[in-house]
Amino acid sequence: MNITEKIIITDTNIITDLSNAGILEKFIELDNVFVSDLVMNDEFNSNTCNEHILKKMKTIEFTAIQMIELEKLQKTTNKLSQYDLINYITARDCRGILATGDKRLKDYSKKMVF
Repeated sequence: MNITEKIIITDTNIITDLSNAGILEKFIELDNVFVSDLVMNDEFNSNTCNEHILKKMKTIEFTAIQMIELEKLQKTTNKLSQYDLINYITARDCRGILATGDKRLKDYSKKMVF
């Protein structure tokens, strides 16, 4: 693992854990920490964390080509949510680190080794 690789935040649990530890704002200010634009728009809000911090989060655009792949994966992978697959595809395509607390997503990502 290279600390300069992109780190993709996958869900609100990661945000909550980092916030509870008092390091969320510093973490998202790192140059290599991102969230998928789809996850950001659908999952994160003022209930997730402070709006000031939300505005600092950097996003990666999920492309039309990735959306087609998402649809294909959803047909063959029924144990992962749509957002899990979005995060997997995003991290894989940018060769990043997937920051998740979800065991199924972690196991799937390890199995798929990108």
